[in-house]
Amino acid sequence: MIFQPLITVGIFTLLFGRLAGIPSDGLPYPIFALTGLLPWQYFSKSVLTGSNSLVANKGILTKTYFPRLILPLSGVLAGLADLAIGLTLLLCLMLWYGLPLSLHLLVLPVLLVMVVLLAFGLAVTLAGLNAIYRDISLVLPFVMQVLMYSTPIIYSVGFIPPHWQWLIKLNPMTGIITSIRWAVLGIGRLDSTALWISMAWIILLIWAGVRLFKRLEAEFVDRL
Repeated sequence: MIFQPLITVGIFTLLFGRLAGIPSDGLPYPIFALTGLLPWQYFSKSVLTGSNSLVANKGILTKTYFPRLILPLSGVLAGLADLAIGLTLLLCLMLWYGLPLSLHLLVLPVLLVMVVLLAFGLAVTLAGLNAIYRDISLVLPFVMQVLMYSTPIIYSVGFIPPHWQWLIKLNPMTGIITSIRWAVLGIGRLDSTALWISMAWIILLIWAGVRLFKRLEAEFVDRL
């Protein structure tokens, strides 16, 4: 897991930092990109794993009963160890580049909890649907790839023209990633509007996802 973001950051640095010249708010581009990429890759992997958790464990589902929500939840929680290792590496790289650590880091655990909750909300919503409609698992990787490039990972929100910034802030990961950059790197400001939009998405997805999951639960065994 740890080599994947490093390799990806290397490619991003070459293509977007060096060749395309995308600004990184005065920071070394590898640090700038890695700070956004680590939570994104955790989020993306958690959603993909959690949404496929019922199909991947259909043998268990058809043999015994247990709370089905455990499966998408375990898919979301499984990547936390890799995320912790990645963040530790990020802090070491910051020290290597001579970047100071800010007291804003105290907010980081709250932001990471938001990433986990957002991933769970989307995963539980898609897990129930994926058990009924298998085409979702084929389309989802492409959707997540498109969503990645509409998230400020390789660029900052300030790189987007002002009249389009409202659109990118509708992306639930935008507020979280910009806030993580603020907490870890001390750049920009805490965008409370984007963060509240992220919180609204979290509440909506968990509420709607759990209700949908419970409604479809009776069909899981027959369809799987």
